[in-house]
Amino acid sequence: MRNWAFLLNGKAQKVRAVLVASATVVLFAAMLVSFRQMPRGADAQVYSPAAPGETDESLDALETFQTERAGSRIAQLAALDKLIDAGGAQAEEAARQKLELISHMETETTLEGILRAQGFSGCVCTVHADSCNVLVRAGALTDAQTARILSAAGDETGLSPANIKIIPVE
Repeated sequence: MRNWAFLLNGKAQKVRAVLVASATVVLFAAMLVSFRQMPRGADAQVYSPAAPGETDESLDALETFQTERAGSRIAQLAALDKLIDAGGAQAEEAARQKLELISHMETETTLEGILRAQGFSGCVCTVHADSCNVLVRAGALTDAQTARILSAAGDETGLSPANIKIIPVE
């Protein structure tokens, strides 16, 4: 049977504590390196709203625009993440742009939901700092429909009706 009395020795306990602390630091460093090498969510995300077997020709104009917008946003977020990770003078501006982009995306989602709730089943919105575009699935819009869309878009974005474009898409 082995004698474990050496563990009670003060010097041995200090050595053991240093070894455990060193191993913990090495493990933490390895985890940090591993996490830094992992792709971010936006880098790894694959956006595919189309059903399997569905081609680009089978998508209508609004679905195509929505798909392209999502892909563009993923690329924009990934590029901003790389600038932020690189640090330096551009990191602060990239972080500001990323927050602005996320805010615009949230406004677009909210506005699209409001318009769907008002009966516009097919709509896609793009929001920028000084403009808003609303694409609506319709051959033509009545004055009342246009007024409802302008009102909702103005309320959500804070933009004047002159900066809001409503585009009917068949």
